Amino acid sequence: MVDMDNYKKHGLSFVKLDIVPKNDSNDVAKDLVENLFVHMAKLSTKYDNETFCDLPYTYSERRLDSVLLPALSKLCKTKVLVEIPAIRQCSNRRFKVDESSGRIDYWCIYKDYSFAIELKQSFDCFTTNSTRERKVIKP
Repeated sequence: MVDMDNYKKHGLSFVKLDIVPKNDSNDVAKDLVENLFVHMAKLSTKYDNETFCDLPYTYSERRLDSVLLPALSKLCKTKVLVEIPAIRQCSNRRFKVDESSGRIDYWCIYKDYSFAIELKQSFDCFTTNSTRERKVIKP
């Protein structure tokens, strides 16, 4: 059974699904994600007014920087780096290489834990009760 929790913070409403096993590292990661969503949502409200109505999450991952980076920087007490060069192991062998170079979108330190964050964007209609499951990772 999935534990759902509705809560309000900064005048905004959130729904939390608790599906991750409890341990110290998962609790810190969960805390970071929850706080990051709350801070990003709060910052996003600044883009919805009579003067400026172009939400930062509408078009691409890159535009999310306008709310994600300030929120992450605040939560991590400025211990954040972006676009970190990385060597990745290839799991898809059709390219005939074992490694490829790339970049990690964000790296930060939160509550003495190091996080590498790879941002992906997808679209979902929040006014319905169903969620597109193509990008949802299930434990």
